[in-house]
Amino acid sequence: MGEFGSSQDDELSEKTRQQYIAAYTTFHKWRDERPLSDELVARYVHVYVKGSEHFPGEHHGTDIEKHRVSTARVMLCFVKKDLEHHHRFYLSDRTFKEIEDYFRAKERKELVKQAPVMSDDEIQKVIALEEDTPTKLRDKLIFLIGTATLGRSVEISALLVQDILFEKGGFFVHIERRKTERNGAQQKIFVEPYFFDYPLKERLQKYISYLPPTGPLWCSISRGSHPRVVGALAASTVREAINRLAKRAGLSKHFTSHSMRRTGTTRMADAGCSVRQIQAMGNWKSPTVAERYVEHSMLSVKGCAKAITTPQECVTLVSGSCDET
Repeated sequence: MGEFGSSQDDELSEKTRQQYIAAYTTFHKWRDERPLSDELVARYVHVYVKGSEHFPGEHHGTDIEKHRVSTARVMLCFVKKDLEHHHRFYLSDRTFKEIEDYFRAKERKELVKQAPVMSDDEIQKVIALEEDTPTKLRDKLIFLIGTATLGRSVEISALLVQDILFEKGGFFVHIERRKTERNGAQQKIFVEPYFFDYPLKERLQKYISYLPPTGPLWCSISRGSHPRVVGALAASTVREAINRLAKRAGLSKHFTSHSMRRTGTTRMADAGCSVRQIQAMGNWKSPTVAERYVEHSMLSVKGCAKAITTPQECVTLVSGSCDET
């Protein structure tokens, strides 16, 4: 089990290799010499998602912590790879479908528990906040750019000044996608010059004017008539910016850095964007996550209802609002 089963594994990043090894090692430790079967793998998936504490007497040599479905999907991929390459065991299509149905059901419940999405009114309150210091301007830009690009906190916090390219009609943001791609893989995203009625491009240009031409985009900047860079922000401080904004705006919900990604994705779904469009923008390898947002979009729900009950010549649906979901 210590050797990889194909030449493709040699191309994995070191981080992915370690995750792969940890996934199959933990599974086999839990298996504890029991014979492989579809039922055993399915049982492990349930234990992995809920945690060993929900299954008394099934520790089998190791305790399993509770995991999110997204993490469980990765684990199952690695375990299947190991079982196929080193044990010649192939999970049946039927069992794989049952596990996928289980994942989907759990994901619907997880969606409710995730970081809250900012409504139009809440976004307007954030936009209306004073930005009389570079720090206040910076915090607002972190949220708006993170939302506009569907960025993960680790990706937004890593942005550099040179990752921003201004164009006549807006600007491009080069984001290094760090979760679903190898290190160094970038996605070029176009951002409109205005976010609602907020001049996002103009304010970003103003903020960047305080910074050196290269280096971290998010920095601590001194006050005064001649602001100067004090130092780059830590990733944790970038994540806290959203919470600071929400408190200043008097919002009661506990918004987090993931609210940026969820807010942007939800707005795409409500605007009628298709699953494929959302998947591409958010850089998800699987359409499953994008499907959930379209499923829960009120525009999608109302649009599909109207398509059923209204004469076709009277119906004008936004493209994608009645997708395959």
